[in-house]
Amino acid sequence: STISARTFLMRYLAPSQPVLLRGAANEWPLRLQGPQRWDRTNFLERFGSHQAVSSTIPYADRFGRGATNNRTTIADFVAFLESDQMQRQKDEGHGSSRQIFSDRPHPDMLRDFPLIPGWLRLHERLVDPMPAALQYFVGGPNAGAPHHWHGDAWNALAFGLKEWTLLPPARAKFSSKGQLFDVAGPSSHGKESTELKRNVTHRAIGREEKSAQLASLKCTQHSGDVFFVPASWGHSTRNIRTSVGIAVEFRY
Repeated sequence: STISARTFLMRYLAPSQPVLLRGAANEWPLRLQGPQRWDRTNFLERFGSHQAVSSTIPYADRFGRGATNNRTTIADFVAFLESDQMQRQKDEGHGSSRQIFSDRPHPDMLRDFPLIPGWLRLHERLVDPMPAALQYFVGGPNAGAPHHWHGDAWNALAFGLKEWTLLPPARAKFSSKGQLFDVAGPSSHGKESTELKRNVTHRAIGREEKSAQLASLKCTQHSGDVFFVPASWGHSTRNIRTSVGIAVEFRY
């Protein structure tokens, strides 16, 4: 959470190495106690009436799956996630893959986090102040994104628990499958994630010269953590718990 901009640049941004920054968002308004905190009560009070689209995968219409889209409000979607049927599925270890993943945030959401975090502020002109993409997400257990890749991005988890699977650029791929199976086998939250967690925090995942040979890697993102995914690194996500947060693709 105290990583300097110079360290981030030299160790992760320049060599294109993913890193999980533990607690890096804990001092942002969306995590601090107060009216801007993205807990359930404040989030619904401020943004519950905001119009959105829920789908089984992010941007489903771009993958020919627009028929799965449902227009809703954030409040109605949260009510769906908390419905009796959904609760029974959750108790049985299942959950809906439906989620809101939207590039149309409520304007007030932009007050609750920095568009350029401190660890990206090495020089005032290093990062374009206009993000390449900015999204917020709300999803229950098992919601997430199939394998894909894009430009440099960071993902902040305001609340929840999320599992990541990463592939080095040589193995990155796109998938539109709604269920999230990674190339190494069924997703798990246990020993594998715990072991990688020790290796991913505050240091690169692997070395650049070995990246092409790496198998898929996993780690677990907790509330307040920020994950940096370099350009061209393949990745998929799966919520372990209901999760709320933001994702920003940036240019420099």
